[in-house]
Amino acid sequence: MNNWILKSKVPKVFFNKFPEMNAVTLQLLFNRDIKTQKEIDEFLGPDYDKDLHNPKLLKDMGKAIKRVKTAIIKKKKITVYGDYDADGICSATILMDALKAVGAEPGIYIPDRNKEGYGLNFESVRFLSKQKTDLIMTVDCGVSDYKEVELANSLGMDVIIIDHHTIPPKLPKAVAIINPRRKGDCYPFKELSAAGVVFKFVKALFDANGINNEREKWFLDLVAISTITDRMILLGENRTLVKYGLVVLTKTKRKGLKALLKLIGKDSAKVKKSERRKFDIFGLNARDLGFMIGPRLNAAGRMEHANTSFELLNSSDENEIGRILNKLDAINKDRQNLCDKIFKEVCAKIGDDPKDKIIIDGSPDWSVGIVGLIAGKLAEKYRRPALIFHQGEINSDGSARTIKSFNIVEALRRVGDLLDECGGHAMAAGFHIKNENIAVFKKRIIEIANSEIKNKDLMPEIDIDMELNIESQILSWWDLYEITEDFRPFGPSNEEPTFLLRECVVKDLRVVGKNGAGHLKTIIDCGGKEFNCIGFGLGEWYDKIKVGDKIDIVFNLILNEWNGRRNLEFKIIDLKNSII
Repeated sequence: MNNWILKSKVPKVFFNKFPEMNAVTLQLLFNRDIKTQKEIDEFLGPDYDKDLHNPKLLKDMGKAIKRVKTAIIKKKKITVYGDYDADGICSATILMDALKAVGAEPGIYIPDRNKEGYGLNFESVRFLSKQKTDLIMTVDCGVSDYKEVELANSLGMDVIIIDHHTIPPKLPKAVAIINPRRKGDCYPFKELSAAGVVFKFVKALFDANGINNEREKWFLDLVAISTITDRMILLGENRTLVKYGLVVLTKTKRKGLKALLKLIGKDSAKVKKSERRKFDIFGLNARDLGFMIGPRLNAAGRMEHANTSFELLNSSDENEIGRILNKLDAINKDRQNLCDKIFKEVCAKIGDDPKDKIIIDGSPDWSVGIVGLIAGKLAEKYRRPALIFHQGEINSDGSARTIKSFNIVEALRRVGDLLDECGGHAMAAGFHIKNENIAVFKKRIIEIANSEIKNKDLMPEIDIDMELNIESQILSWWDLYEITEDFRPFGPSNEEPTFLLRECVVKDLRVVGKNGAGHLKTIIDCGGKEFNCIGFGLGEWYDKIKVGDKIDIVFNLILNEWNGRRNLEFKIIDLKNSII
């Protein structure tokens, strides 16, 4: 049984502050902590020229620009060192193109996830030294690599770190560390993706070299992809970047991205103008980036090597692009099958009722590239943190995913004496550990979780934006739909608006999906108007309710377009029998 959390009603003072706005919009804004006129204007009408902050506010920005200029003037070798996920690949591509635009001839290095692990490593640093690198620029990694940066310095190389991960207790001795999360950093928005931070660096670099902002805007397609795939919040500056990034993506000059859009059926030529919606440019929306583009870009780094995805973003050879896309599609399918297999294997071991408030498991057979995905699925299924690792002969590498009430990177740092390395965000982190320390590590992290996670934290919750009262509803259903559209793109901290309706009458009932089971298809009557409804994964309710019953539903309002007809429907998230 899910715990329904209905958001508190907007206080009267908030209504009085914005009398020109309707009650539903104000409630949705208030729920997202958008409470000032400036925040409302930025959210409902993102503006590229007004809403992006000055990149010079980022700490060390001036130092980084100066060091890059020196390297270019002296014709020294710059190597961009990127992470192997979609954010890192997009970040590296943006920085490579920008450096070329200002006269550099940079090299690229992306580590092998399975062989080298995350971030800088001693072997790669020594390799770059032998390649005569003068300046290493890390993107989406580096902020936790104190010893590796120390080695680079000892070999005569400088390091600039452009990152967005949580700041460790001890910062590397780099020439510059650009990260809005740094203590004392004046940049007002802290939730940029790595590509977002790189974009800010590029803007400052172009400004310093007299390059106008029309050129920088062509990087926004990659910024949007990284922001969505890395699950950054879709408020503030990120919302503006994604809005314009979706527009740029439909016009992208990158042949690889064009081919990828065509593959997923989202090339602009196929979508009628009448079907385009707000933040749904040419039929392309944030969900497409997160569930269709991102997984394909991530697949290479998880299963083989991220260089394949990097090549897709940077190739201009259409035959080569076709080969890469076919390869990425095949790799992604293999990844899906392997994830399903391992997930079922772990669930079989855990059972329905885990003993502890945290899940920890590992195996030599589980690939480093997919342990994070498994951890995420387990955390969602069991409503508790999950740490899953690949166990090597001497060391193990793992990923962690968690629930809102338990900061996983802080928990890992509390047992940092047992770890060789850890880093990440409050909700997701990675770690490296010697096998001899695993038993003690498990014991201590379980003790922390069991003592600090409350039983109520383990209950699945569904947040509800507001309850609708049909009898007193002033807005029409179409007005309500248009309001929800104004809140696109949906994502972290701005999830698709959810509504509660009580005492809806069931008019029709059936189950659809594979083998005739899985999804609940129904028609309900609410206030004299009937709506088609779909409840994905709610097929079990078919045996619990019948035609004529009254039910309470939590739902999203969705648009169904077919053969030129447009109808509003409900996507049911959860339901209960009405208590009368």
